[in-house]
Amino acid sequence: MGRLKYVFLLCISILIIMGCSKWTQVPVIDAPIHDEAVRNHIVSRITQEGVEVYVTPDGIIMVKNQKIARQIRHLLIIEDLFPHRSPVFCECLP
Repeated sequence: MGRLKYVFLLCISILIIMGCSKWTQVPVIDAPIHDEAVRNHIVSRITQEGVEVYVTPDGIIMVKNQKIARQIRHLLIIEDLFPHRSPVFCECLP
């Protein structure tokens, strides 16, 4: 019985550690980018900055946390890579 308890506690510890180190994902742009060439260009630019990037199957570009997402948004806007019909710009359009 003592060995089973040890294995159980070990499994719980591993699950807790895995949960704490889980890579959270924050969208850089809330809308999917369907144009593959545009999406690949943006992903390439993000990786040039040394940022890990993940693209969902429906085309949303994700990064590790909110701080990085804000920095990348700023970079994309400055370099005119931010898709102009994305939600940030659509709020300003008639």
